Amino acid sequence: MNLEFKQSSRIKLDHCPCVIESLDDSNAYVVGTYELDENGAAQEDSSHDNNRKGSLGLIRNAKLITEQNCHDGGVFDLKVFERIVITAHANGNLCSYKQKDDAFELISSFHTGSNMLTSIDYVSFDDNVLIAASDANGFAFTLLSNKELHLNLIETHSNIKLSTTGDPVWRIKLLHVFSDECVLISGSDDCNLRINSVKGVKIGEVPMCIRKDAGAGVTSLEVIRSETPNEYMLLCGSYDENLRIYKMKIALGQVDLSLQKKILIPDAGIWKTRSFEGLRLVAGMYAGAIITNSADEEIVSVLSKFDDGDSNHTNQQDLIYDTVVDKSFTRILVASFYKKVIYVFENA
Repeated sequence: MNLEFKQSSRIKLDHCPCVIESLDDSNAYVVGTYELDENGAAQEDSSHDNNRKGSLGLIRNAKLITEQNCHDGGVFDLKVFERIVITAHANGNLCSYKQKDDAFELISSFHTGSNMLTSIDYVSFDDNVLIAASDANGFAFTLLSNKELHLNLIETHSNIKLSTTGDPVWRIKLLHVFSDECVLISGSDDCNLRINSVKGVKIGEVPMCIRKDAGAGVTSLEVIRSETPNEYMLLCGSYDENLRIYKMKIALGQVDLSLQKKILIPDAGIWKTRSFEGLRLVAGMYAGAIITNSADEEIVSVLSKFDDGDSNHTNQQDLIYDTVVDKSFTRILVASFYKKVIYVFENA
C-alpha cells in the first residue's frame, strides 16, 4: 500500500472544524464546526444563550457542497446513524438532522441541561438507539430513542457526574454488551479513564473500572472488537502525547483492563484515532495527521506540511482535531481548527 501522501487541495470553511464523519459508502462527509463569537454574543436565533457559533458542512469528492449555520451553535462532536446526523452542541442541545438534497434539515432537539457538550456516541439494539453525551462540567447524559431519532419526544433519560471535580469529559464511547446492558467508557481532563455500567439508560454511580495512567487529560478513545468473545482492544490517547493500548475483558458485570503498550507520538496531544486494516490514523493536534502501523505501532507517515494559501503560514497555527480516510486509503481529509480549513491529501 502506498503511504506517501501530498496535499492536493484545501477546503475553506466559515468556522473552525472539530469533527468529520462519513455519511455513506461514497465520498460524502459531514463536518461539524465550532467558534467562539468574538463579540461574546449569543448566536442569532439560538434557543439558548450561547456565544459559540457553529455549522454543518457537506463535503463530496473533496469539495464543499454546503455549509449551513446551526440554530444551536457550535458542533463539538457528531455521529451518523443511518444517514441521520446526531450532533452535540455548545449550548447543551443534542440534535438530529437528516440530509435532504445538499442540505441538512433539523428533525428535533433535546436539551440536556448542560451549557457545553463535548462528546457523543450511540449504540443501536432491537428497535432502540441509546445515545450518550458528555460535557465540560464532568457530566454524562444518556437517552433512549427510537430509530427515527425524534429527540423532542424522549421521556427516558438520565445523567450522572463522572468527574467529581467537575473536569471536562472530553471523550466517551458506548459499548453494547448484552440485551439492554452497555458500558460507558469515558476520558476526562482529570487524567482518568473510567468504565461505568449502563442498564437501560441508568449509568452506574460507581465505576466498574477506573485508571489514572495518563499524565494529562484523556482526550481520545477507540474500541476494537477482538475475535475472542467479550474481549476488546481499547486505544486511549492523551494530551501527554502517548497512545495507550489496553486489553479489555467484560464478563459477568466485571471489567478487566490491562495495559499492553504505550506509544509516544512527539508533539502530539492525541485528539482522535481511527483504525483500519493494519493501520491507524491519528489526529495529532500540533503534530499533524500521523499514520502508524498497528502491528508494531511504528510511525510510518506524518502529514504536517500544510498549505492554506498564506505565505506566512506555520504549522504552529494549525490545531488538528480530526482526520479521516476513504475506504481505498487514497485520500485523507485533515481538519485544522484554527485555520478553518480541511486539508485534502492524495496518494503521491
